[in-house]
Amino acid sequence: MEREISGWARRCDGRGPLLDRTEARGETWAAKSSSTTGSGRSPILPRPRSTRCRPTSTSRPLAFLSIDSNYELDFGFLTQHFPAAQIQGWIKTIRANGTKVLFSINDQKLGSIPAANQAAFVANVVANAAAWGVDGLDFDYEPPANSITLVPLIQALRSALPAGSVFTAPIYSPWTSYPALLKQLAGAVDYITTMDYTPYPGYDNTISLCGQYATIMGGWSKLVIGMSCMGPASDQPWHNFTPLADVKQLSAYEPSATESKGGGMLYTFSYDVTTRNNGSSGTGYPDGTWTETIHQCLP
Repeated sequence: MEREISGWARRCDGRGPLLDRTEARGETWAAKSSSTTGSGRSPILPRPRSTRCRPTSTSRPLAFLSIDSNYELDFGFLTQHFPAAQIQGWIKTIRANGTKVLFSINDQKLGSIPAANQAAFVANVVANAAAWGVDGLDFDYEPPANSITLVPLIQALRSALPAGSVFTAPIYSPWTSYPALLKQLAGAVDYITTMDYTPYPGYDNTISLCGQYATIMGGWSKLVIGMSCMGPASDQPWHNFTPLADVKQLSAYEPSATESKGGGMLYTFSYDVTTRNNGSSGTGYPDGTWTETIHQCLP
């Protein structure tokens, strides 16, 4: 399962994040990131329930980085369309607006770095995080497997990076086969985001899977429900797309009167436009509709 860029916006009541995914290739990233929560983005949407619940900060992991044979970060995928200096310039621009940026490391080697290489890997990540000016890490370990080193590695990185660094990790249905690891992972990161949208299994199945994750994790507070606007919309609803009606329901969903989910996430922000790629994809709605809908429907 492929991911591109994610981000979260904490609700101002402190109850959880909204995540926006956008495309690492950057054709619209810099411009859109600064206006994610701007007013008047979509005239067809209802007014938000309360201005007090508008998001106050955002974060976007840069996707993807991998791990090379020397157990160092590999920036080849991230920089295949734009040079590092240009992406770093975008990072400075959106961080100036209060947005946090994370490295998204997508590599199964996350779970198998030899003990003899762990310290050097941690040092490499810390040095690159400082050089690029990022605020944390996103651990995309897929497909999952029984790993006894993944969580200790994350804990070592937590200790080595500055206090307040943001850690996230995406999961999808195969993770239910590794409940012990998922529970440990949830304890080591700030938020767990779900990726059960490629293909989209429908509202009921999505909630059912999230319930399974929450049971394993010991609660819903860190669980962020993933939704997708990656199209084309004509393939709906059983492909890589969450229908707008379901986006509203998933965003508004709460597991009970006394427990709240972590928030909502959108995959992928750069597809949240009326049309793109010469009409081969796009939502068919005004630009930003999926993003704004999640913002407005989070409790």
